[in-house]
Amino acid sequence: MTPQNPGHFFALFRLHHAAMEQAFRREKLKSKAISYFTVVTGLISTASTLRTVVTDLGNEKKTADKFLQIMRAVPGQSDRPE
Repeated sequence: MTPQNPGHFFALFRLHHAAMEQAFRREKLKSKAISYFTVVTGLISTASTLRTVVTDLGNEKKTADKFLQIMRAVPGQSDRPE
């Protein structure tokens, strides 16, 4: 099974080495892609959470404003607790 010409052995070795390097680079790229995907997914999740918080805060402010408006309309009531 050993090639008769030593040059053939080195040619096969170089082909095998090149194939292994290419496989390693491909795995490295996959790993980077997975890492970036994870980061982007995390950022999207964070943005969604922040949007929810800001919306909730906006709703709370509207509710507080309506409450203060009602309290101001009631005679003898103040918008500041004593």
